[in-house]
Amino acid sequence: MDIKAEIEAGKKVIAGLPVLTEWRKANRLAYELISNGWMTCSSYEVTDKPGDSSFEAVRLGNLNLIITSDLQFYTDYITAMEVCKALHLVHREDRIAVCQIVRDGRTAAEVLTYNDKHCDIPSV
Repeated sequence: MDIKAEIEAGKKVIAGLPVLTEWRKANRLAYELISNGWMTCSSYEVTDKPGDSSFEAVRLGNLNLIITSDLQFYTDYITAMEVCKALHLVHREDRIAVCQIVRDGRTAAEVLTYNDKHCDIPSV
């Protein structure tokens, strides 16, 4: 895989997307992308109706998009991704756990249900 080529391809897709200022528009964009060949990145169903989530996640090949109109969600997500990069996290479950802790305010005990596989979480 040519990472630089993947990044450039992703930049071209992102450059063509609209700026979203309302959740309704973010939700609709995700729905339209899925209607045009994109896949959901999780087990939830993307519809054109508002949902409980602050974001939608879609994928086309190696390109994953997180679609949101919530500036606080975006800021917290970027912070969580910086933590993941700094820690060189390679397991998807670890990255999800960091997002849930940093972005959503959950505790390690709440999100690390698989900790016997990766690490021991000390009780405090």
